[in-house]
Amino acid sequence: MTTSKDMTDSTAQTADSKRWTLFGNRNRDERWRDRCCMCLFFPTWRDMSLALSSLLLMTFVGFWVISDGVISYMRAIDHPGWMTLVRRTANAIVFQVEGFDKQNRRGLFDIVVLKKQFLWVRSSYNQLERDGVVIPLATVAETIFDRDMQYALESASDIIAVGTASQEGAVKVEIARANRRARETAKLIKSTLENKVPIWVLNLGQYRDPCEDCEAIETNWQRPFIVIAVVRKDENLNLKEALRDAMRGRSKLPSTQRYSDFKFLRYH
Repeated sequence: MTTSKDMTDSTAQTADSKRWTLFGNRNRDERWRDRCCMCLFFPTWRDMSLALSSLLLMTFVGFWVISDGVISYMRAIDHPGWMTLVRRTANAIVFQVEGFDKQNRRGLFDIVVLKKQFLWVRSSYNQLERDGVVIPLATVAETIFDRDMQYALESASDIIAVGTASQEGAVKVEIARANRRARETAKLIKSTLENKVPIWVLNLGQYRDPCEDCEAIETNWQRPFIVIAVVRKDENLNLKEALRDAMRGRSKLPSTQRYSDFKFLRYH
């Protein structure tokens, strides 16, 4: 017959057995953790996973930053002269900038912008004004293209006629007007140049984000007359990609993000 004492002893033995079993398992776990240095700092799998994920993310970001810096440094070493600079002609400001296409091919561009006194006539696509006075169509070329500008265009491998429109007015209407201005500029260039070089048109669309730093110099970005001469380019360069890159984030030169469009087409 089982007595209460026997039952008590049996229960105690069972409890002791479970306690020692759990203790033994815990010891095995602790011994396993001792073999893994990460476990000394991160007691749970979740903590360890979060730590490893953070480490991998930091490694990726660090690698990307270092790679970008190395590429930029190598570009500067290979072509130290291909830097942004500003020079002036009698009628224009010239921004010389370099850009790269997605295959890392280089292009060097002269972005020629007429000074503030020369603007497209408001709401017009084929008339230019000088100090508020409309320039007769028959004399536009000889009035705006000074000797230095003429030389830059004659020596270019490609020429890009740019169209823009001011921030007033409906977007669609102004984009269409900018396109007509680009084509009118291309037509004017074609009739002026003696050399037959490829001519492109770039429609930047409507100016939508004023730039105080840009407006502080001698140009006006609302309705400017812009021509871009391709000074140098790598073989098989994608002009559109390289030009977009060249115009992005430049000091004193408004970013393409300040305009509503970026349509690039061959004129002839």
